[in-house]
Amino acid sequence: MTTHPTTAPNDALQPDLPGNSDNGSLAARQRRLYEAILTNTPDLAYIFDLQHRFIYANDGLLKMWGKTSAQALGKTCLELGYEPWHAAMHDHEIDQVVATRQPVRGEVPFEGAFGRRIYDYIFVPVIGADGEVEAVAGTTRDVTEQHETRLELRRLATELAEADRRKTEFLAVLAHELRNPLAPISNAVHVLRSAPDRANVVRASAEIMQRQLGHLVRLVNDLIDVSRITSGNIELRCERVVLTDVLAHAVEACRPTLAAARQTLKFELPDEPLPLEADPVRLSQVFCNLLNNASKYSGPESPIHLGASRDGDEVRITVRDEGIGIPGDKLEDIFHMFTQVDARLDSARSGLGVGLALVRTLVNLHGGRIHASSAGPGQGSEFELRLPLARD
Repeated sequence: MTTHPTTAPNDALQPDLPGNSDNGSLAARQRRLYEAILTNTPDLAYIFDLQHRFIYANDGLLKMWGKTSAQALGKTCLELGYEPWHAAMHDHEIDQVVATRQPVRGEVPFEGAFGRRIYDYIFVPVIGADGEVEAVAGTTRDVTEQHETRLELRRLATELAEADRRKTEFLAVLAHELRNPLAPISNAVHVLRSAPDRANVVRASAEIMQRQLGHLVRLVNDLIDVSRITSGNIELRCERVVLTDVLAHAVEACRPTLAAARQTLKFELPDEPLPLEADPVRLSQVFCNLLNNASKYSGPESPIHLGASRDGDEVRITVRDEGIGIPGDKLEDIFHMFTQVDARLDSARSGLGVGLALVRTLVNLHGGRIHASSAGPGQGSEFELRLPLARD
């Protein structure tokens, strides 16, 4: 709250101007001018005597207190209902101004007739004709909106810095991920050139190039999904589907990953068909990402559990693993773009940190919700997804 030191319109504090024979009339005129200004200013203006009592308070301050001048003047902050710590702070500041003859400025919350607000204030010494401090004047301004704006700006600055950090890490990971398949492709091309007539060499090189190109295709698809998420351009093509059919497609797509890690998938699925109004391709992508995520953060031969059940008008799907787990402070962060639970994973498994952000986006677009839980590092993790059942 920007404040302005002021001298109060009090008879004992009015200066006499030299060269004017009618000092009394002039002082009365000055007092009327001061009262007109201080009554209409949005700031709170006041004067303390040396015993910390209010000897002047403008109308704005009286309204904030909800008191008349007769009820307020002659009383200290404590007597007017200020909290003890608040009253003691101002008492100390008044004594400091008197002792040092220097202004004191601060910011403090106060709950008055206008509710709880944040106020910026300044206390200044009033020097008498004898050169001594005879009172302390002050002004106060409501800076609640400015205070909230500062807090919001700091919050946004923190979010922007975090987003910038994640983007920088993402670009580093992306460069690393793109370099990994390019090296074996380059080697395979070199081998093909050196032995173009050997069928076994050609076949082996082609297989290497096919695998690495598949990896590049997945990276490009992730980048496309990043663009769609950030721009909000993901569209669903919904139709009536049965949950088990969608899960079957997701499992089929993930089997090579699970087989490579020698991991087993355990099912707990209902016998009844659970109809959904959903995009089967995008919903299959959701479950496939969750299964791949469970595989990525689980050890070889570790079981992964996939379950589904009806819960009222919803279907509840869970993907649970017995892997490295998730720290409690990361349970929400993992759904943010470019976030990795464990950056120490080798590049073949780390990915770009896009999968779970895409999962949450797609689940929300289907009218569902998802959350993660974990007992902590080394205790595995579980993702619970809920989707609305299609109406008959």
